[in-house]
Amino acid sequence: MPFALGAALPARADAPATSATARPTPTVAPVREIAHAKAAVGVGELQTNAEVTRTIAPQTLGQGNALRVGDALTNLAGVDRGSDSNSAGDDEYLDIRGLEPSESQVLLDGHPIGPIGISASGPDADGVIEGFNFQDSPNLSLDGVDVTFGAGASGLYGGNTVGGTIDLHTLNPSYERQFTLDEGMGNEGRTLTSLKASGTSGRLGYALVDGVEGTYGTFPGGDITQTGLRGTDFTSSTLAQLTYPVSGDYLLRNALGKLTYRLSPATNASFTAYDATSWSDKTGNGDNDYNSPSYMLANAPVGQNPNCPSNLVGVQTDSGLQCILAAQYAQGASGPAGGGPDAWQAFRNQDYHVRLASSSGDNSLLFDAFTDNYAFTYHRSAWSINGPIGVDDPLDVFFDRWSTQGLLTSDDIATARNDFGFGYYLQRQVLSGNQTTPDGSAFQNDAPASRIDNAFFIRDTYTANERLSFVLNAWYNRASVDPQAHLNPRLSAIYKASSSDVLRLTSGRSVSEPGLELNQVTLTPLGALNPDCGAIEEAQSPARAPAQVNVGSGPASNVSPEKATDIELSYGHRFTGDSAFDVTLYDTNLIDRIVSANLPAGNLISTSAMDGVYSRIQQFCGLSPSPTSLQYTLSLPFNAATAQAHGVEFSGRARATQHLYFDYSYDIQSLVINGVPNAVLTTDPTLVNGIQAFQVPLHKASLGIDVSTASGFEGRLDGHFVSVNNPQQLPGYAYADASLTQHVSRRLTLDVGISNVFDSHANVYNDIGFGVPYSVSPANAALGLGSPFSQPFNTLYGLPPPSVMFNAELRV
Repeated sequence: MPFALGAALPARADAPATSATARPTPTVAPVREIAHAKAAVGVGELQTNAEVTRTIAPQTLGQGNALRVGDALTNLAGVDRGSDSNSAGDDEYLDIRGLEPSESQVLLDGHPIGPIGISASGPDADGVIEGFNFQDSPNLSLDGVDVTFGAGASGLYGGNTVGGTIDLHTLNPSYERQFTLDEGMGNEGRTLTSLKASGTSGRLGYALVDGVEGTYGTFPGGDITQTGLRGTDFTSSTLAQLTYPVSGDYLLRNALGKLTYRLSPATNASFTAYDATSWSDKTGNGDNDYNSPSYMLANAPVGQNPNCPSNLVGVQTDSGLQCILAAQYAQGASGPAGGGPDAWQAFRNQDYHVRLASSSGDNSLLFDAFTDNYAFTYHRSAWSINGPIGVDDPLDVFFDRWSTQGLLTSDDIATARNDFGFGYYLQRQVLSGNQTTPDGSAFQNDAPASRIDNAFFIRDTYTANERLSFVLNAWYNRASVDPQAHLNPRLSAIYKASSSDVLRLTSGRSVSEPGLELNQVTLTPLGALNPDCGAIEEAQSPARAPAQVNVGSGPASNVSPEKATDIELSYGHRFTGDSAFDVTLYDTNLIDRIVSANLPAGNLISTSAMDGVYSRIQQFCGLSPSPTSLQYTLSLPFNAATAQAHGVEFSGRARATQHLYFDYSYDIQSLVINGVPNAVLTTDPTLVNGIQAFQVPLHKASLGIDVSTASGFEGRLDGHFVSVNNPQQLPGYAYADASLTQHVSRRLTLDVGISNVFDSHANVYNDIGFGVPYSVSPANAALGLGSPFSQPFNTLYGLPPPSVMFNAELRV
């Protein structure tokens, strides 16, 4: 896969004349991004780069049948899935170098989109926002993606994050007028239709896109009996109630309108409108769990029924109570264990962006403004194993919307040896939303939360001589959610030892404030609330402590921003043509890390709101516990940890012949968390001080083989390896994706993409209890969590089965 090296090299005379990732902008003069000499070219045409940036070219976004942008990004060194399942349309959060997904920022054409700031979340938390959700990441309107690593301000908008940025670039007008029709079809109901029109006429340029794609994944639709939810109730009436339609339907829509206009030879204007919408049926996307017979056997309620012998399990059947062996119980109580019928969720990202650039002598002036709306609807049925609460009751729904506006103005002054810029950036974000309960009353009404950022910045690139240059990026930022202002600098020294060798040393500091979602109470919809029935039953015994029932997340109280410093050392070497490699060593240190713990809710939620929770417990567990035996908790955030991320990233390309080359990468990423207090450790067994963080693989590797012919054929096979401690909770595993492309003519291109081509670790369901056991801190040792069958967040997700997609692209 083409990428841009972190310590990039100057172009050589033997480099290819074209670049896979070049993005021509014929009608808009390029804006000088002083501190970020962005690698907008491929490996064969390298430029000096002030920081580690890896680029995915537009034609590779969908290679190997990648449905979403996030699916392609996870193959890059240093990028991981922060959450994962084996469903095509489930939630998809990405992290950089093992840090939390919200510790990085997603951008669109350089400006922030989606939630801004740090959020705190625990494992397996339904509906919890963990940053930008790549479930809504179509690639139809994109012209590539840049991933920038490290703490400190970078890029045009100064991404103020402790981990890095993921910048989605929209298509630009083409030089010639062209119309493109893209049609695709594959297994699992996969279809694609896309229309693109682009061109330049005089001073006006335009790029128009409208497309839709989708799949039903591994569940084409149909009734599935959720036998894994019946517990000890083996009656036919309960079996009927546990039967409902399950589908893996997933839909992506994408539209783009971009106009550019040359007001004068030195002044250019552009306007961009972008829209992306995703919809997924959650009955088969993520909520498609499976309780295995082994898991049910390990957790069989042997001897708990007083009317049965101590070595047997009591179950209710149509003919009354029966006492059966644990193995018989495990066989009858295992099977699908979904989250209920009528579950779905949808995302929408709508963005409008205006840019005006003008040059006069050595000065380049820029005016930039945008407005972005990112919305999320989470819809769950008020359903339990005892059947619907009522056919006329509304469903559980909550809706959140982040509305963001930004305004930037800057001036860039270029001289023979120095390129200096300064400017001002104003940003405002508002989080609003609503939630309802099954009875239609307000579950929790939160007043809109908002933040305003004011930032001043300077950027400077100083070329001492033909070999040595320095790049400074410094932002002075004040946010309304933080009483203090902060200076976030990033400095790079770049030394060109020869025409084939470059060294780069970079250090930065960043401060990232808490996200707005930490200012509100967000209660879990009742249909997604799955209380621990065993703990509730045990709490009924005398002298037992109350059973904790977590009902959502709560507001932050005096939470400080996270602070990070990092240092990177990169070396890049070119052989001949586009054969080159790059190695980067990095060390990032965080303090005041935001974590969360399930703590008593107190007066943060009303007593009336808990009436629905109590009814859910009665129906879900078949119990009527004493109210004093329950303690309702919220996941409350606070500063209580430090983290150190360090590692090595090695990547490159080796070209054997004109028609054969190899891309390769190897990644060592270590993330260790310390200072987490017992109050957190006891409520989240996946947190352990002093060892590799949960679900952050220490090693990743990839090898891509690309073969082409003079007749326009190209075949590619990409193999990937991920070590243990991965989000799939598999041992170290390998998989491969493939693509075949034939350029039939100048106008027609045929393509076949195959994901998981060798059917590696394929799994339709999320198998609860089969994942690799995770390390548990001493604070949880008394819970006996050493076995995968007793660990509450242990789920083997596996990989999606092989999927094939046939595409035909016609250009007119």
